Amino acid sequence: MTLASAMAASGAAANANAGFIGTGITRDRLISTVMMLFNLRLGLWIGAPGASRGTPNYFSPGLKYGVFRSGYQRDSDFLELSDGGHFDNLGAYELIRRRCDVVIVLDSEEDPSTAMSALASVCQRVREDFGVIIKIEAEADTIAPAGDMGYPAGAKFAKKSYFVASIDYPAEHRAGIADQAKTGTFVYLKSGMIKQLSFSTKGYKAKYPDFPNQSTVDQFFDSAQFEAYRDLGWSSVEMMANAFGLDAAATADDFVRRLTGAPPFAAPAPSAPTGR
Repeated sequence: MTLASAMAASGAAANANAGFIGTGITRDRLISTVMMLFNLRLGLWIGAPGASRGTPNYFSPGLKYGVFRSGYQRDSDFLELSDGGHFDNLGAYELIRRRCDVVIVLDSEEDPSTAMSALASVCQRVREDFGVIIKIEAEADTIAPAGDMGYPAGAKFAKKSYFVASIDYPAEHRAGIADQAKTGTFVYLKSGMIKQLSFSTKGYKAKYPDFPNQSTVDQFFDSAQFEAYRDLGWSSVEMMANAFGLDAAATADDFVRRLTGAPPFAAPAPSAPTGR
């Protein structure tokens, strides 16, 4: 079984020649140049492994990359670590490129309309780049928020916090290695309102209707805000864990079998949360 992880430079949301999933005003050549000249960036330049390089400066890679956009190549001397949202906000692209058997994604981006744009983007990218199909289809409907379902008034709740879809990997031949076609498992958890949340978290929603999609500009949570998001994360994962009996998994292989519904395990019906 293939396991891997992805990493980016945390908080590097404002960067020259970059934008959310490759779009936005900071992709404009003039804006990018101004940002480069005034060093208005949160990204981090590092030397590429094995490359012959000096110290990053305004000319290289600043001028070469930021203005002429001529340095983003496999054999470039420098690498720019940036926010994952500038390419893939979910961190799934590199895991699928590695043909992982199980990919677990936790999506907590600011997404008030539940557009799941980052998910749609990564599905398109892996299909175009690797011929890999993440077969979501109607599964996305299961986490779409419905109409008023009680307190707080006007709030929309989703029936589930997660869905499980299959990943169709095609046969692949690269560098003398032949990979057979196979099917993987894609687990997606979305931060959204579910009925299993505590009363205090629902009360926070009543006071701040944009929860849990508050602007990421807010980097300083007070205690009530922190607790609301903690409860959201706990309850969302607990719902999935209860549905698949993950707490009873004896080994890592058993955990994966339960998550994927593979024999000899079959997922039971969702059960009530056990508390927090």
